[in-house]
Amino acid sequence: MENYAIQTTQNVQLNYRMASVGERILAFAIDLVMVGSVAGAIMFIFTKLKIENPVFFILASLPFIFYHLVCELVFQGQSLGKMIMKIKVISEDGSQVTFGRYLIRWVFRLFDIAMSMGVFAVAAIVATKKGQRIGDLAAGTALICTKLKPVFDESVFVYLPQEYQVVFPQAADLEYYHIKTLLDIMRFYTENPDKKEAILMVYTARKNVETRFGITTDLKPVEFIETVIKDFNALNRELR
Repeated sequence: MENYAIQTTQNVQLNYRMASVGERILAFAIDLVMVGSVAGAIMFIFTKLKIENPVFFILASLPFIFYHLVCELVFQGQSLGKMIMKIKVISEDGSQVTFGRYLIRWVFRLFDIAMSMGVFAVAAIVATKKGQRIGDLAAGTALICTKLKPVFDESVFVYLPQEYQVVFPQAADLEYYHIKTLLDIMRFYTENPDKKEAILMVYTARKNVETRFGITTDLKPVEFIETVIKDFNALNRELR
């Protein structure tokens, strides 16, 4: 499955690998086994207790009906099967997926998967550029693979307000060890602001990052490095 890019609300481009048909089918199969096991256990208990009231059998069907909607809401775009297969639902514009989008995906499951035995869903996934079933197209969502996505390293975390705007989108190309190094330099400088070694480290770090980004900035060295660290955190906000 090919990669595709989305443009976030901060005008930053993020690249993802789309979940393949095979990954989606396996995730669905895992979910089916899990939900079937729960429903089967409930039915077994009802049988043993000789409960014949139709209301109880309706209750036993609820896991099948609401499983995907509840899981995706609680686990932020993932069912248990999706977690195991390391795939998740995201919005096409990179914003947080709303309840309304999850609801639309869930409603369209009846047509996409249940009524057609998954034929319509697979056909749409293969035919669309972003690997979307009809429910995804209607909801403005897509399914991505998270296997190659690193777990956010808390050692590089800095607090940012939700409305923070990225200044240098090139910070997305940096690795965690780059940010750790910049944080160590800033920590050393903060503790030793008058030491020549600390000042030199800050200026050298600024020059190296500017060269890597291919830019020249008027920001002061300390302000520039702090901004790069914040930008990296903002661009990786969804990994936390």
